[in-house]
Amino acid sequence: MSLNNKHLLAVAIVGSLASLSAQAQVTLGVPATNAPVTYASEISVPANTALTNAGNILDIVTPTRYAFSQGEVRHARIACDSNIRFDNVNAPVLSGATGVIGNVNGLGSNAISFSITATAGTGIGTAATITVNPVTAGTGITLLSRGNASCTYGLYDQPSQAINGGTTGLITSASGAYIAFATTPSYGLTATGANATASVGATPVAFSQFIPGGTGTGAITAGAAPLGNINWALATPARFNTNGLPITLAALLATGSAGSAHVINGNFSALANTAGAFSATGGVGFGSVFIAVGGDCATPGAQIFPDALTGTAATFRNTGLIHANAAGFVCFVQRTGAAIPAAGPYTIQFNAVSANTAVFTVTNVAPVNLGTISRDGAQLVAPLAQIPTGWLSRVVLNNTGPSAPVSITLTPGQSGSASEPTSTFTGATFTGTLAAGTNIYSVADLFPTANFTGPARGTITVTVSTPRGNVNGLYQIVNPASGSISNHVMVAPGTN
Repeated sequence: MSLNNKHLLAVAIVGSLASLSAQAQVTLGVPATNAPVTYASEISVPANTALTNAGNILDIVTPTRYAFSQGEVRHARIACDSNIRFDNVNAPVLSGATGVIGNVNGLGSNAISFSITATAGTGIGTAATITVNPVTAGTGITLLSRGNASCTYGLYDQPSQAINGGTTGLITSASGAYIAFATTPSYGLTATGANATASVGATPVAFSQFIPGGTGTGAITAGAAPLGNINWALATPARFNTNGLPITLAALLATGSAGSAHVINGNFSALANTAGAFSATGGVGFGSVFIAVGGDCATPGAQIFPDALTGTAATFRNTGLIHANAAGFVCFVQRTGAAIPAAGPYTIQFNAVSANTAVFTVTNVAPVNLGTISRDGAQLVAPLAQIPTGWLSRVVLNNTGPSAPVSITLTPGQSGSASEPTSTFTGATFTGTLAAGTNIYSVADLFPTANFTGPARGTITVTVSTPRGNVNGLYQIVNPASGSISNHVMVAPGTN
């Protein structure tokens, strides 16, 4: 299956519209409803930046907070911090009462004023509201410098008092936050770990298959397992761009070969493929690790494949993942016959690249933990076991748990340089039962020297169907004539 972009984009669009509807006008003097227009933290605002009043988000609303008698005239002042300039506003609107609002004075500054006249017999009540509406096309509000701003409403006796501001003639006032810049990124990445287990009983190689099962973290099949569930999304409520529309991931983040990327780090040595460029037709790197959008790793609704894959990192630059909200499982498909190492936690991080460096400064998301891969059995390795003439060679295993099935295999040594010949060995893997307590095995009994071509040496691997904490191992060679002893602690793969 290929990436279902429509599914991802629908999620993003619905989320953006829902957030947009929550931001409508800025109310002064009512703490419960005073919410500033919040712009994206990534915006680099140069001096004299025009702010578009799309959807009337920059409208200022305030209760009159004063009871007018019929025919009474008072004068309102709306003053904002010095980094705000009113360039053009529509005629203010009085709601909840009948009256006349006069011409607006002070355009081109951070404070405007206008008269209010009560024309009805009922006058104008304290709960009636005044709406100042900067024009939605062209320049209505200019931000002179980047920064938060608040505004204050004042009602005065005389027009000169409203123009000058201050306390002389002030009848009532109200204030509130008007514009703010977010202090956190406009996007976020979270993850919930899923812990998969490789089975000691897998055939033909121990730990080469996952144990099926799993609830709540995505189904595990013998061929695939989740490393975790991720959620990549725009922050809510909406942060705005200077055009008055909610910021989008597409506006912020560049894609492409040198663009933004989600990077999953961990041990991918047992993946179906671990190197080379992504190929949508099934080449190297295809299908071995993917993000399942909808469903789970066993039955994904859609799959997002990496653009680059190595033994330690999977890099995703897919536009549908970078530019749209997405939630899904990170899935691991192991290579047939390859032992899956115990590893983790795997991590996922986001490396951000700005879509327009002159306008947006974007930040990376630090690595967050996905899950781990564990094993339901123990495996110990002696990297170099040998049977020199006149010496005894032993594997000593201590089992603190109950008796358990054990297998011991030998991988003959290969030539790494001209002076070190390659060995071959003809023989079977030893299988048996590891009793509780100390068990001593002669390497010569397990792997007779007569069955070697070349030096009698190689790597010994012990696999026991018991928890790792139950078994410890020692590789030992002893010279009976001199009494010389050499001991080497056997290692658990991935832990040394």
